[in-house]
Amino acid sequence: MKRSVIPVFFTILTVLLPLVSCEQTSLEKESPNETLVSLFNIYGLSSLSDITVTIDQDAAQPDPANVLPVTFTVVFGDAIDPATFTDTDIMQTGTATGITWAAPSTSDNITWTLEATAATGDGTIVPAIAAGAAQDLLGNSTFASTSADNSVTYDTTMPTVTINQDITQDDPTIDTPVLFTVVFSEDIDSATFTTADIVQGGTATGITWLLSSSDTITWDLMASSVTSSGTIIPSISASMVQDTAGNGNAASASTDNSVMFDNEAPVITTFANTGADPTTNQVVPLTAAADDGNGVGISGWMITTSATAPPAADPGWLGAAPSSYTLAAIPSVYTLYLWVKDSLDHVSSGASFTVEYQLPAYSMQVLRTGQTTCYDETGAVVACAGTGQDADWLKGLAWALPRFTDNGNGTITDNSTGLIWTTNMNLMDTAYSSLDTDGTPGDGMVYWQTALDFAAQLNTDTYASRTDWRLPNILELTSLMNYGTNDMPAWFTSFGFTDHGTFAMYWSSTTYRVTSTGTNAWTFNFTIGQKGNNSNKATAAEYALAVAGNSTILPQTGQTACWDSAGNPIACGGTGQDGDNQAGLALPGTRFTHNGDGTTTDNLTGLMWATDKNVMLTDYPSFDMDQTAGDGAVYWENALAFVDQLNTDNYAGYSDWRLPNTNELLSVFQHELTFAGITALGFTHGTVQTCWTSTTDEFNTGNAFLYNILYGNQGNWLKTGAANSDRFVWPVRGN
Repeated sequence: MKRSVIPVFFTILTVLLPLVSCEQTSLEKESPNETLVSLFNIYGLSSLSDITVTIDQDAAQPDPANVLPVTFTVVFGDAIDPATFTDTDIMQTGTATGITWAAPSTSDNITWTLEATAATGDGTIVPAIAAGAAQDLLGNSTFASTSADNSVTYDTTMPTVTINQDITQDDPTIDTPVLFTVVFSEDIDSATFTTADIVQGGTATGITWLLSSSDTITWDLMASSVTSSGTIIPSISASMVQDTAGNGNAASASTDNSVMFDNEAPVITTFANTGADPTTNQVVPLTAAADDGNGVGISGWMITTSATAPPAADPGWLGAAPSSYTLAAIPSVYTLYLWVKDSLDHVSSGASFTVEYQLPAYSMQVLRTGQTTCYDETGAVVACAGTGQDADWLKGLAWALPRFTDNGNGTITDNSTGLIWTTNMNLMDTAYSSLDTDGTPGDGMVYWQTALDFAAQLNTDTYASRTDWRLPNILELTSLMNYGTNDMPAWFTSFGFTDHGTFAMYWSSTTYRVTSTGTNAWTFNFTIGQKGNNSNKATAAEYALAVAGNSTILPQTGQTACWDSAGNPIACGGTGQDGDNQAGLALPGTRFTHNGDGTTTDNLTGLMWATDKNVMLTDYPSFDMDQTAGDGAVYWENALAFVDQLNTDNYAGYSDWRLPNTNELLSVFQHELTFAGITALGFTHGTVQTCWTSTTDEFNTGNAFLYNILYGNQGNWLKTGAANSDRFVWPVRGN
C-alpha cells in the first residue's frame, strides 16, 4: 500500500534544502516535483511507493536436490536498507521441515542470495517474504514476494524398488519372454537404470534382459531369451539406480520374483520288472521313477507297448508312478515303454523292458462244446462270423483227434480227458442185470445206491483188468457231451460205444447240495444235453455208466463229504461217492479273485467274468426292452447284442467279452456249496439265476441252452418270442 508523500517530502526537504541552495543554479528552472525527482535519481531513489520483491530458485540450483545449501535469488524492485532484511524475514511455505536459512547476501541491496543451509525433513523448500518485511532508504516497505519458481524439492531418501513376476506370467513356463514388473517408490533417473543393473539369482543361465517404461516408476522387465532351464530370479542391488535427486536405490524387495523356466523334458531313472519273466500273470509288477530336475514337477506317467511317445494331451496319463501294468490276455513277448511328462507337458524319452506272458497253467481246461454251426433266433443256419455265438468264438480246449479210442477190451479212452469208459453204456442191462432190481427190473435203470454198487462190483470183478472203476462225478459225466450234434446215439456209435438205450438220465456220484439235504444226486441226459438236480436217490431210477482212470484236465467237484440215500451224512470211506473218490485235479485254494476293476478271475479255469452278474441292470437298463423292461433279462439275440455293446464300450478295459458257451457256464459252478455259499462269493447280484449261453440246442435250433448259475442245473428254451424267453446275461472273457 502506498504511503502519503507529504510527510516524507518534508523530511526529505529538511535534508535536501541546503543542497538545493547549492544547486540553485541548476534547479531554478525546474518545477518543485521535477526537482524532487531529480534528487531521487541522484541518490538512487526511484519511487515514493512500496517495493516489489521476487524469490526464485537460483539458476544453478538443481531441482530436486539432495544436498545443501539450496540456493534462491531474491530481487527487490529498489535497493533496500540492508539492516531491514535478515533471515528472519524468510518464511518456509513448503513441506520440508527444520529449515535453517543463512543470512541473505548482496552486493547492491537489490539482488540477494538466499540459502537453505540445513533441513531436518524432506519435502519442498518454498521460501517467501511477507509484505512490509523490508524497507528502502526512503522508508518504503516491500510488497509480499512473488515468484516464477521458488520451490525446490529436497529429497535425501533413497528410492525403494520391488520386483515381482508379472500378473500375467505363467509359472512355471516354457515360453519367453518371461515377464516381471519393477516398481520404484518414485521417479528415477532413467539414464541410471539399465539391464546391467539386473542380477540373476536363479539357476537358469544365458538370460538376455530387456527393460521398458512409460513413467520411470513402473518398468517392464523381460527375460527375452534363456539358454538353460531353471529359476529366473531378478533383483537390483543397492545404489545401482538413482532418483531425480541423485539418491541411490535401496536393494530390491519382492513377494514373488521367481519364475521356473523349463525347456527340458524329465528323465526316467528307473523302470524295471520286479516280477517273474516269463510270467503267467497278466499283471506285471514293476518299479518306476523319474527326475524332473528343474522343479516344475512330474504330472503324468504312462506305460505303453508302443515305442512312439504319447501326446501330452492323451487322456491315459496317470497322476502317480505306476506299480504294475496289465498285459493283454494273449501269450507273447511284450516290450513295455514308460513315459513321463512334467507340468509343462514336456514328454520324456521312453525307457523299456521286455516280459514274456504265457498262459497260466490253470488246473481245469474247459473243453469246447463241439458246436461248429451258427443259427439265428428262428433256428435258421447263418454264417458264424461276427455273431458272437459258440461256433463263432470256438472257445475252449480243442478236442483230441480222434476224440475216442476203442481199446478192444470193453473199454474206450477219451483222448481229450484221459478218462476210460465202459464200451457198453448200459452194462447193467447185460452182464450185470442181476443188480437191477430197482424200478423196472432188467432195464438197467436203477436207484442211486445200486449205481454205486454196480461200479464197486466191476472192481470186485476186475472188469477189463481194472480195479479203479467208479460211478463218474458230474463233471466227468458231462464231459462226454457233444453239443454239435442232434444225434448223440449215432455220434457215440461212431466211436464204438454200444447199448445206448433211450439215453435218459445217467447217475453221477455227486450229491446235489444247493437246497436239498443230500437226498438228490446230479444227473445228465445225453439226449437233450440236460444237467439235472431233481432225481431223488431213493426213488428215481436212472442209468449207470462206469468210468476209470484219472483225467488230465478235469478238476474235482469240490465235494469232500458223503450222504446216504435218505440225505443223512455218513463217513465217505468205501462208499464210492464223489466225496470218497475226489477224482480230478486239485482245486485252487482261492477259487475267485475279484480284480477290483469290475472283473473276477476264476483261478480254476482262468476265465474272467464280470463281477456284476447283471451288468445290464446296473449300467445299461435302457438296453433291456424285452418283456419286463429294465430288469436285465433279454431275448437270446439281444443277449448277444449286449455283449457287442460291452466290447464297443471297452467295458472294464476289455473289448473281447462274449456270451459264455454252455461248458464255460458249467465250469464256474461249485458243487460243494449250499445256497448261502453260492450267493456269498463276492459277486454283485449274486442271486441272479438263469443265464443265456451262446450254445444253440442242436435238437431244436430255435432254442438255446440256459444255465442256472445259482442252482447248477442246465436246460434249453426258446430264443425269442415266448413267455419267459428273457434271460440274464453274464459276460465272460479270456481263454
